[in-house]
This record gives sequence, C-alpha cells and structure tokens, in this order.
Amino acid sequence: GFLPNSIDTAMRRMDEDAPRTYFFKGDQYWRITGLKQNVDSGYPRSIASGWSGQIFDDNNLQAAMYIPEGMIPDSNYYGGGSGISDDSSRNYFFNGNQVIRYKPYHGIDSGYPKNYGNGTGYFEGIPHDLDAALFNPYDNKLYWFKGNEVWRSTFLENGVDEGFPRLIQ
Repeated sequence: GFLPNSIDTAMRRMDEDAPRTYFFKGDQYWRITGLKQNVDSGYPRSIASGWSGQIFDDNNLQAAMYIPEGMIPDSNYYGGGSGISDDSSRNYFFNGNQVIRYKPYHGIDSGYPKNYGNGTGYFEGIPHDLDAALFNPYDNKLYWFKGNEVWRSTFLENGVDEGFPRLIQ
C-alpha cells in the first residue's frame, strides 16, 4: 500500500517488537515498520479501531508526539495528573487547545483530554492548533511547530526555553 497525498500528522515510536512510524489522516492511519518503505499489510485502518477508542473524534489530530519508556516520572511535573505510576512510554495527541495522553496498547490516560498552553499550567507557553510536535531524546527537548515558527521547551520543565519561539529557517 501507499500513503495518501497529504497527512494530518505523523509519529515514530518504538513498539514492543520494532520501531514503527504512524501516519494519520482524517479518521484513518497507516503504519510502516522498521526501515521498510512500504505501508504494512492491512493498512490503512480506522483510528477508532486501532487506538483503543476515540481520539479527538478520530479526525482532528493536528500533532502527535512520542515519549519513550522510562522518561516520564511519577510526579506532577506539569501540575495535577501529569505524572505516571509506571515506566511505560506515552503518546501525546494535540488538537486545538487540548492534549490527550495515550498509553500504547492500553488507551487514554485518566483525566485526558485536558487543556494545555498559557494559563493552564500544562505545556505552558505552547501555542494551540499546532502543525507538529516532537521529543528529541538527544538534547532532552520538546519541539513544537506552528506556521513558520518553532517553540522549544526542556523536557519536564514547564514553559518555553529562552529565545523561543524562533522563525524556522
């Protein structure tokens, strides 16, 4: 199979047996495993059937981000309900001013979706209606993209790093 001509968002994560890249468009998603260049057999699939329930009504994903296993502490690093009690990885899905935190193979974490951005105490200073988001484990930073600007924040610190946002060049 092939990917659609345009996508809403994409995310790469380490699954239980292999690295996979997920591409989302409308209410469907496609998966590519490892270094292959072709879509895995049986895709596309509906988001509702493949992601343990509805995520933003299955058709409004603006950005997605993967945080690897063991990276999120058992503390409320961004305020109430932001810590986790296990070392599992998490996916974050963004739409408008809301974020959903998703535990792979289990579903949406309790208390989500929740608002994020200015005045919420959660991903403070990050704009709404994102185009893309990613976690870079090599510099321990979160990157947020909207229009021609990028925001950067230090992982587990609330707020935007000094000197950001910047124009994408």
